[in-house]
Amino acid sequence: MIITRSRAGRAAAAAAVGLLAVACSSGDDAATSTTSAAAPSTTAPPDATTSTTAAPAPAADDESIALAVAGSIQLADVGEPWVVYEEGTIVESTDTLCVIDEDDPVAALGVGAIQAGPYLQYGTEEVWVQSTSFAFDDVEDAQGWIDTVNSDAWVDCQVERQQQHQDDQDMGVDVTVQTRTHDDLGVGGLESYLELTPELPDGTSRAVFVFAFYRLDHVVIEIATSVGQAEDAVHESSSDDAYDALLSVYDRVNALLAASPDTTTTANAAG
Repeated sequence: MIITRSRAGRAAAAAAVGLLAVACSSGDDAATSTTSAAAPSTTAPPDATTSTTAAPAPAADDESIALAVAGSIQLADVGEPWVVYEEGTIVESTDTLCVIDEDDPVAALGVGAIQAGPYLQYGTEEVWVQSTSFAFDDVEDAQGWIDTVNSDAWVDCQVERQQQHQDDQDMGVDVTVQTRTHDDLGVGGLESYLELTPELPDGTSRAVFVFAFYRLDHVVIEIATSVGQAEDAVHESSSDDAYDALLSVYDRVNALLAASPDTTTTANAAG
């Protein structure tokens, strides 16, 4: 797979500034760093993937851990005025990833091969971004996870999960699928796209939640973003930041892939 510089990265990042359940810690009371951010007022922030597991899985190899760490967006990738709303974590359980089949390759990943980046908020605005990266053993396994997230069963699971989170927060919204398509699917590494809308009883919505999945060889990067009510300038600036962060992630992952004997294809910079 050759990933070339095009408009795909910017378009997906811009469209994907809208998030619900993310892959951080508990999701009930979001932990904040020393640069804490205000909670949203119009929708509940995305639920976070729990990192607990009944039986510890074996640790992933050092190369997989390094790839997964490189594939997660960090605060330094976006800069000011972004703040950490909730710290990132190593995802030790796939319980909240909507794994449909127990034989799915993602269920067999060792501890450290799935990394949830910090849950970032654009100052005090209702804009969030969070990434989860998966370092698989090979391209076939990575594509298998993409096939899962492109399935109707995964979408149904994600809608149910997000709906439950909104209900738990008494937000009074119905989470619905807005679209699964995007003009840039198949370009710049973008291989899956899901946009959800939390609708109020009157049929209007004040937010959008997007899950975009990118594949670079045997690494899958999920970028989940959430946008509530914000000025156009905030939308534009935060989208640019998300795009730049995606480029930084691509650069880090590509550098490691280029040095890996397991890489079967060349992955160039994002769109």
